[in-house]
Amino acid sequence: MKHFFAICLMLISSSSLWALTHEDLVEKIRLNNQDVLKAQAEYRQAKLDTSDAKGGLGPKVDLQISGTFMVNPPIGEIKITTEDLIKQGDLNGVDLSALRGRDFSYQLYEGMENTLYSFELSITQPIFTWGKITKAIKLYEKVEEIRQLQVEILLAQKECELYGHEVALYYLNQIEKLLKEQISKAERLVSISKAYEENGMILSQEVISANLQAQQLDVAIKNVQLQKDSQLRAIQRLCYDSSIDVDLDFVPDEEKIASYEKSSRNDLEAAASGEQNNNLRMLRMLCDVAAIAREIAGASVNWKPDVAFQASLGFSGQRFPLFQPEWQDKGDWHVNLSLGIRTTVWDGGKAVRDVTRKKIGEENAEIDYNNAVVQIKENVAKNYFDLQLSSSKAEYQKLMISGSELEFKQKKAEYDSGYGNEIEVLKKELEILNNKISLAQLQMDTHVAAATLDYLTSNHLLR
Repeated sequence: MKHFFAICLMLISSSSLWALTHEDLVEKIRLNNQDVLKAQAEYRQAKLDTSDAKGGLGPKVDLQISGTFMVNPPIGEIKITTEDLIKQGDLNGVDLSALRGRDFSYQLYEGMENTLYSFELSITQPIFTWGKITKAIKLYEKVEEIRQLQVEILLAQKECELYGHEVALYYLNQIEKLLKEQISKAERLVSISKAYEENGMILSQEVISANLQAQQLDVAIKNVQLQKDSQLRAIQRLCYDSSIDVDLDFVPDEEKIASYEKSSRNDLEAAASGEQNNNLRMLRMLCDVAAIAREIAGASVNWKPDVAFQASLGFSGQRFPLFQPEWQDKGDWHVNLSLGIRTTVWDGGKAVRDVTRKKIGEENAEIDYNNAVVQIKENVAKNYFDLQLSSSKAEYQKLMISGSELEFKQKKAEYDSGYGNEIEVLKKELEILNNKISLAQLQMDTHVAAATLDYLTSNHLLR
């Protein structure tokens, strides 16, 4: 028997070792969360875009090779016969009539071969573009920073959501235990009330009231179980892991909550609207992107030419250059050096309007930043007051519990001495349990408000 209990104890202890911690769940979010993975992919894509933009500073090299096999070449063999020479009469004063009666031919050209090859190598190097290339590099570098920061923001947001769900699950477990204890007390109250009614000691109305209370508790515990399932599914969705269960190794740290309770609203608002806030940093970067886009549009207006240098090397012949005898003397190759200038003279005012459009975008980005600062401060103030209110209510609830426990001890003492009845004792126990449930709900609200403040201020205090 002792061995059996030892084995059970080992199983219980080993199962607790495998309970997931907050850090374990955060790592699952980092590795599995679909939104985070998408943001990481967008960051990698932004890095590629930056590399493409930097590549615009260097030359562009194009190579074109073509080979053709001609079944029937357009130029065939060329010969000259005796008859052709006689028709000319003389050749540089030499009488050719003596050739009459002689039949011979002379091959002037053996004809084209069946193959034809063409090679073209061109190099294009931008020389002057009014800064469009360098500005584009700055723009893509800034977008890359935004994408990287977006990953950090998303991770912090998901971690804050996770903490809220963990807190809710922790206190819902406590509330469920208290409700089960309440149900046990309520069932005892119903049983005793029926016995007292049969003896004429209480009215039937009190029995009905006890039954109603027991039924309400049954509804309440089902509602709590539904909420627990909802919170668990939210955690599974965040971690993208359906195997996570409710047995988490998580306990809210009350000492960390106290630091927010002691902080002033002005300090929290200043922290939330400062440079350490990643959301505002990202919006400020978006303002920079809009400004760079306006500069690029300004460099693309009419009568601002782009200058580029181009060199090309080409060969076209019936054989490869190295396999054709004296190919360099045949005139089949060429080297060209070019300097090109390109500009838009008139486009109906589109380029000018595009500059104005970019200016409006820059102004809108600044407006979005200012609105975000105001909204963040409002959220800080709301959650700060929610934290203070929930904390004050929790302290009040603790006093209520202390008072109810003193009254319970008095009722219990009276019952034990034979002066009271068990109904009053059970009612007081139910009252204490009900106050503890209210306290757990208030503590849950306090932690959620503090976690939101932590996210808004980027302090990472609760993580």
